[in-house]
Amino acid sequence: MKHFSRYSLMLLVVCGALSSACRQENHWERTLVGPFQGEPYDGELSTPAVSSLPLPLNFVLDVHHESAINDPIIRLREVKGTAVWSRVLIPRLEGQLQPRGRITKLKLNEVKAAKDGFKVMVSCDWTGGGKEGGIIYLNTNYSFRSFALGW
Repeated sequence: MKHFSRYSLMLLVVCGALSSACRQENHWERTLVGPFQGEPYDGELSTPAVSSLPLPLNFVLDVHHESAINDPIIRLREVKGTAVWSRVLIPRLEGQLQPRGRITKLKLNEVKAAKDGFKVMVSCDWTGGGKEGGIIYLNTNYSFRSFALGW
């Protein structure tokens, strides 16, 4: 009985810590600025990726900086290199003409499964918030949904 009590207490502490971490992440996500839609990008990418993240089902998400475009471009591609889509990450809210800032650096950190797709956790430096974190939201079929940034 004594062993069971210690085990139960340890399990309770671990579950409590995990629950607290999830609540903190959910709170942080609610404080992000966005959602931003960005803009589709149909041009060629002439620069190498500055950040890449493998995704499930043999896909890779890349970040590119093209000299003619002020904002980073993300591209979803198959592992073999065939591009699926590309998007310029302009932090402009729907219905507004002016962006909230400009992303000068963007690093893809990790992908997390979500009930409605995927969350790509990023770190960035942007003029609207400084050095912050953010999330790129992808649908279950890996299509782009939106992104949001810390401030």
